[in-house]
Amino acid sequence: MKALNETARHSFEGGDAFWEKQKLGTYENSEVRFIEIQEKLCSDVTSGKSLCYKLAELHENELESWFFEERSKDVKLYTFLCITQSKLCCPYNTYGPNCIPCPCGSHGECMNDGIKDKNIVCRCHLGYTGKLCDKCKYGYYQDGDNSSFSCKMCDKACKDSCKGPGPKNCEACSDGYYFHSELGGCVRLNSFDIIQNLSESEEGKKPKTEQLVNTRSFLTKTEHLEL
Repeated sequence: MKALNETARHSFEGGDAFWEKQKLGTYENSEVRFIEIQEKLCSDVTSGKSLCYKLAELHENELESWFFEERSKDVKLYTFLCITQSKLCCPYNTYGPNCIPCPCGSHGECMNDGIKDKNIVCRCHLGYTGKLCDKCKYGYYQDGDNSSFSCKMCDKACKDSCKGPGPKNCEACSDGYYFHSELGGCVRLNSFDIIQNLSESEEGKKPKTEQLVNTRSFLTKTEHLEL
């Protein structure tokens, strides 16, 4: 709260500070400071200032109780006033009239958590998508079953999407990578390496004539290679 920070000095200003400290206690927890906070409470509000003053007056007793009693226990003003006392808000990661748990699971969090609104909007973590963050985003694959899974990024050899881990599960190859089943999916090889691998058969290292291509045209002449 801005007004609380603005009054966070450690002594009374002016007058007999020793007498005031003895009679009124330390400034930090004094009635004087509380009054100053009340005066500054809505000073930084640019829209709806009259409503701010009205709410401050309406909840003056709660504000006073928090300042003199709950604040020293490290209870946040929002928690005390909005959740505990007025019951207008919900605790973190809960929502709705009855403050039920956010349905976004461990893959996201409620954007409007703490609000007693029946509608919910999930803010998904990186790699997740869907209304409830229960799907993998494009460029990620699902690791695990539907009851317990995580979304992991596709291999760098994959262009945009994949069906699983590694270059063998790419649905298309990234620029600079070429697909060949014998070499394990999308691989990054120069022209000489490709020709050398494709020109030797498993039986007797005889040339596979239909796959021998020159370095300039191997992408267009080979049936087994796709960009």
